[in-house]
Amino acid sequence: MKKILYISSFLPYDTPFAGSKTSYRILKNIAKNYKVNLLSFSTEVEKKYVEDFKQFCKNESNINLIDIVHVSNFTRVFNSLLFFFLPAFLVARFSFKYLFSLKKQYDFIYIDWSQSIVFGYLLSKILDIPIIYSVADIITQSLERKYKEEKNFLKKLIFGFEYFKTKSIEKKLLDSGRLIVVQSAKDKNILVDMKIDEEKILVIAPYFNQDMLFEE
Repeated sequence: MKKILYISSFLPYDTPFAGSKTSYRILKNIAKNYKVNLLSFSTEVEKKYVEDFKQFCKNESNINLIDIVHVSNFTRVFNSLLFFFLPAFLVARFSFKYLFSLKKQYDFIYIDWSQSIVFGYLLSKILDIPIIYSVADIITQSLERKYKEEKNFLKKLIFGFEYFKTKSIEKKLLDSGRLIVVQSAKDKNILVDMKIDEEKILVIAPYFNQDMLFEE
């Protein structure tokens, strides 16, 4: 059975929060066919579910929990300042500790949600392991919409700055993936319009309701 390093931007558990709940369903489906080593980030609102989630991992033979890295408001601000030249959203989850301590023992890395995309990209380069990106939203498109619709001058300026940074880097990051998993044909078409190779885009909709199998 092949081995995956799964990086989750949210605590992948059955919580009331959409990102966390979606990741939970994806994790369970991937673990049906692969050995999963899991590194999860978690936010303040997910903290009360951590102990139950740890017990869940202990009960799952194909899931090995590496660690849960807490993400605070301070962490997000620090990351955005440290990587000021990158979009703040794409560096919202980052761990220097695990960037340099994880070993090359996986068949591929699975990045869940765009908040971890920069961390995953760097990790895949350091370990020289193929990467799969799970994309729930095209951030360039989302920021462009906010920029065009925002009426407040200061917020419009911020959205415009983030949009400019995202437009120049999101395609490069996604291009580095072996596979890009999206939820709809619409998202696939947006990526194709961004000149991303159509052959590496996989539509699984809804992807948390079916088995996750990735071919070489």
